[in-house]
Amino acid sequence: MTSQPSQHTSFLKRVIRRLGLDSQQDSYFFYIPNTKSPKGSFIALASVFMVIVAVLIPVAMTLIQNIRANTQQAQQYVAGAQNAAKAGLEDALGYFVRQNKLLTAYNSQIMEATPTVFATGVSYVDQPFNPIYNTSNAAYSDTFQGTTVNLTGGITHAFYGLCNEYPLDASTNTLAASGTQVSSVYFARYEVQEQNPIATPAPTINPMAVHDISGQRETNYMNGDGLTWAINSTGYIYERKDYTVDTYGEYLVPYNVKPNKVLATAKAYTEFRKLSCTLPNQPSSGISYAAVYASAATDVSESGSCRLGGNSVPNGYGFLAMGGSASATAPTGAATTNFYGGGEVLYPGASPSEGSTANGPISDVNVFGMSLKDIQFIADYTGSQAAGIPMTILGPNKLSYYNGNLTYGPTQAATIYQRLDTSGILCVNGNLTLQQDGFNSAGTTYIAGSDFTGLIFATGNVTISPGCLVTGVIVLGYSAASTNNTPPQLTLTGGGTGDYAQVVTNPETFQSVIQLVAQYREDISARKVLLAFPGI
Repeated sequence: MTSQPSQHTSFLKRVIRRLGLDSQQDSYFFYIPNTKSPKGSFIALASVFMVIVAVLIPVAMTLIQNIRANTQQAQQYVAGAQNAAKAGLEDALGYFVRQNKLLTAYNSQIMEATPTVFATGVSYVDQPFNPIYNTSNAAYSDTFQGTTVNLTGGITHAFYGLCNEYPLDASTNTLAASGTQVSSVYFARYEVQEQNPIATPAPTINPMAVHDISGQRETNYMNGDGLTWAINSTGYIYERKDYTVDTYGEYLVPYNVKPNKVLATAKAYTEFRKLSCTLPNQPSSGISYAAVYASAATDVSESGSCRLGGNSVPNGYGFLAMGGSASATAPTGAATTNFYGGGEVLYPGASPSEGSTANGPISDVNVFGMSLKDIQFIADYTGSQAAGIPMTILGPNKLSYYNGNLTYGPTQAATIYQRLDTSGILCVNGNLTLQQDGFNSAGTTYIAGSDFTGLIFATGNVTISPGCLVTGVIVLGYSAASTNNTPPQLTLTGGGTGDYAQVVTNPETFQSVIQLVAQYREDISARKVLLAFPGI
C-alpha cells in the first residue's frame, strides 16, 4: 500500500514548486533554482543583479566623491588664477601712476591727421610702457623677471613686461626663492606683456600686450597720445616641483616647464585712462592759468564784494574768453577793486554761441581728453540728481562727477551738501551753486561758506555767493552729455565788507592738485575677466 504524503509535506512541496525549486528532492540544505522554470530564471538574474548593485554602489559613491573634490579643487585653482590676473591689472596701474607723467610717444599731444613726430628715443606708440628689471637691487625693479637671457648662472627665460609670483600655501607671500625651500608648493603668477619689437617685430602687434588706444577711444586723438591704454593680464596657478635657484635669487626652471605644472589659467582685461587737463593758453603771453574760462566776457558777472582773478599772485591771470569782441576782456561789473590779472579773447570776433568752433578748447574732450560720460567711470565719487544717487566726497584731491544740478549751502537738509570743503577736480553736468554761509535750516548750527581748491568744470550756470572761495580754475564748458543749449554763466555775488565771493587762481597750488588727481585711473566699465581654464 502506497503511503500518502502528509499535508505538511504536500504544502512544502507546493511552496518549493512556487519558488521554482526542484520538488523531487526530499531534503534541502540550499535549494538551487530550477532554471527551466521562468520563476527560477528570474530569481537567478535578480541574485546576480543584487551582487552587481552591491559592488557598484560604493564604487559609484567613491567616484562621485572624487569628482566633486576634484571639481571643487579646480574651481579653487580657477578662482586663484582669476585673482592673479586681477593682481596683474592692479600692478600695471601702479606702474602707470608711479611714472607721475603722461606716458606718451610724442613730444606734444598729436591730434588726428597731424604728422606724427616721436619723442627722442621712441620709435613706436607703445614704447613708453617699459617696465625695468633691476639686476643689482630687486627693490627697485618694476617687474619680477628680466629680459636678459643666457647670463652666466642666471636667467634663461626672458619676459618683456610686468610679472610677479607669490606663494599660496606659505605663511607669507614674500617668501624668498630658495633651493632648500620646499614649504611652498603652490604659486600664483601674473604676466602683463610689453609690446616689444624684439619679441614681436614691427609692424606686427601682439594683441595680448599693452597697447595705447587713445585714438580709438576719443576723436581728434592718435594712438600714442598716452591718454588711454588697453591692458591684458594673464594669471596662473601652478605647482612647483623644481626649486633650483639662479644667481639672481629666482627660480631657474620656469613655471610652465616640467616638472612644474600649471593648474589653472585666467585672463583679464581693462583700460587705463588719464585726464589730460589741457587748458587754453592766453594768446599774448601764454601765462599760466586763468581763473575763469568762458565763451565770452558777457557770461561772467560780478556784484558786491567780489574777487576774481590772480589776486596779485605771480603768474595769476583773470579771465579768458573763447570768442566775442576783441575789446571784451573783462566780466560784467568788473572793476579795479574786484578783477585782477586782466583778461583776453582767444579768438577775437568769433561767435561765442553754444556749438561755436571757438568753444572747442573748453569742451570736455579737449580739456580732459575724454567725455563726461567716460569721466563718470573713472571718478572717485559720483552722484546723480535724476537717479537720486548722493555724492559724498570723503577726502582731498579726488575726482568727482555729478550729473544734474548741485547745490552746497546751509539750506541743504543733507549734511554732505551743506558745505563744499575739499580739493580736486569737480565735474558737474548741470548747474553748481555755492550758497552764502549761515545757519542751517533748523537754526542750530552755523555753516561756513564753501572752500574748494582745484578745477571746477560745469556745463551749466555757476553761482558763487558771499563767504565762498574757489582757489583754482572754473571752466564754463561744453559736453555732448549736456542738455544745456546756451552758454553757461558764472555769477559772483558778494556781501558786505569782508564777506567776499571769490574765484582766485594760484598756479602753483592748482598744478599741485592737478598732478595728484589727474593720474592714470582704471575705467571700471572696461574690466573683464575673459577666460579661466583649469588644468592648463
